[in-house]
Amino acid sequence: MTGVNALMYYSTPIMNSVLDDVKKAKFGTFYINCTNFVFTILTFSIIDRVGRKILLLIGGLGCGTTQLIFGIIYNLNNRTQPLKDAAVAMFIVFIGFFATSFGPVSWVYAAEIMHPRTMMIALTVNLCFTIIIATIVPYVQIRYGLLDQ
Repeated sequence: MTGVNALMYYSTPIMNSVLDDVKKAKFGTFYINCTNFVFTILTFSIIDRVGRKILLLIGGLGCGTTQLIFGIIYNLNNRTQPLKDAAVAMFIVFIGFFATSFGPVSWVYAAEIMHPRTMMIALTVNLCFTIIIATIVPYVQIRYGLLDQ
């Protein structure tokens, strides 16, 4: 839906291709994971007050906008340091929007409306696609020159 599994699993190589510095890429991944954790916890405290629909709408707009900006910056030939920092910031902001919308809200909503057996099937399908994405992404990165072999 948003590609977050691939982004989370391969955030360090993606950050390294933006920043050209492994140490900074690892710090970027650390900030991404911290953002995901904090915003997910925050969402569980506000989900009933704000509402699922509002969170999903805001999250969808935020995720789409930040991915678009990240993609534009990523494809620029002459990325200066401020542009590299902006790309990393868009990545982190994307994770913040995801963690306050699609991440927790979709699972809360699904658990509320589905029969437990149906929920089990949904979890199994999700896991299968997660494994497929985790397996395919490195090949895609190598194919398009985003990751060294």
